[in-house]
Amino acid sequence: MRRCPEAPDAATSAIRRGHAAAPWPCAPARLALAREYAGSRVALCLYLSSMLHDAATDLHLLDPHGAPGPRQLFDRFVGWAAHPRPAVD
Repeated sequence: MRRCPEAPDAATSAIRRGHAAAPWPCAPARLALAREYAGSRVALCLYLSSMLHDAATDLHLLDPHGAPGPRQLFDRFVGWAAHPRPAVD
């Protein structure tokens, strides 16, 4: 499987540049990931968990006192994909 076109490193690059940007995974990245991993929620969650790990490390190194907490990072990276959405008729 190929990686999402939106760079996972975007999670921390906005902090390095000092720009206000939508944190990864933004809405377009979530849509791309949902399409790419359709039918494989476990693989998607594993991939997102690895991105969470990398981001948590980077954010802590960049700003140990201002980095988001574990719950915030989980919700941002994995939470949106971990729970199936109800089907829309």
